[in-house]
Amino acid sequence: MPPLKESERLDGRFLLKEGWDLVSIAFNNPDVIREQYRLLRKHCSDPFVYTVADNSSQPAARVAICQFCREAAIPYLSLPPSPFTPPSFSESHGAALNYVYRHYLKPRRAPYFGVLDHDIFPVQPVSLTAYVKEQPFYGMLQVCDNAEVTGGRLLYLWPGLAFFDAAYTHARKVDFMPRYGGDTGSGSFYSLYKPLLVDEGKEAVFAFPDETRVPLWEGDDFQNDMYAHIGDEWLHMVNASNWRQAEDHLKKSQRVAELL
Repeated sequence: MPPLKESERLDGRFLLKEGWDLVSIAFNNPDVIREQYRLLRKHCSDPFVYTVADNSSQPAARVAICQFCREAAIPYLSLPPSPFTPPSFSESHGAALNYVYRHYLKPRRAPYFGVLDHDIFPVQPVSLTAYVKEQPFYGMLQVCDNAEVTGGRLLYLWPGLAFFDAAYTHARKVDFMPRYGGDTGSGSFYSLYKPLLVDEGKEAVFAFPDETRVPLWEGDDFQNDMYAHIGDEWLHMVNASNWRQAEDHLKKSQRVAELL
């Protein structure tokens, strides 16, 4: 992928000396981007710049997402087409995040940054800065036992809801690709997570939110029949782009919209 132009990385209108760079990886659903931006503006108490990095595979979705960003004065990055195809969604997501981090987030030098799935929504007042006051990262912790790492236990943040103190991450290697038997985000295990969570044993000391899965109707398919609360402050629609081709996707979208 080619690097971004200087004007795309460092637009003076959107640079922050304090606060947060938040990047959402869009994928084929303009509606959730609109809702995410609306609810971040409503509930987030920290200064932030919200950027949409469009990884959509459908040209019509890219046009609609770009048009919304233009109308709302939201920074918009049109990512090059993914080299990965189904069932490699984890690799596509990881490659998009790596590109955005290296060519956009790191050069902008905001003191804090967060990466979001497009269907994650704050539903209560939230302070992101409070998340990283006592620890350098916060989000949904993934624990994979019997993984391909030293000791067999892989810990990392799911990069659909992950927040970082840039002073910690920028001095280390960041890799969002799925590696070592884990999913997207696990490539940073040795550089970001092992030194603190394993070597210093802070897994039990650091705060991480729990996920609570909520059924919308009868059925036990997480992608089709449920949504999730992450902590008290976030709602995850799950499968907003319908990559799983869920039978009740439209009904689920309508129900979640009513909740929001």
